Amino acid sequence: MSWCGEKGGIQAAKQHHDVIMTPRTHNYFNFYHVEDKVNEPLAFDEFLPLEKVYS
Repeated sequence: MSWCGEKGGIQAAKQHHDVIMTPRTHNYFNFYHVEDKVNEPLAFDEFLPLEKVYS
């Protein structure tokens, strides 16, 4: 998975590795997906609604 720019992902793909290119704003699954964080597992203190992930 390449999330720090395109260079590493492109290099891995050229070596015939499976690569997932992920933009930061839509594909981080260690962010909260609900606004009520009290009953959720520990995650980065950012909110990313699932609707945005699937958009």
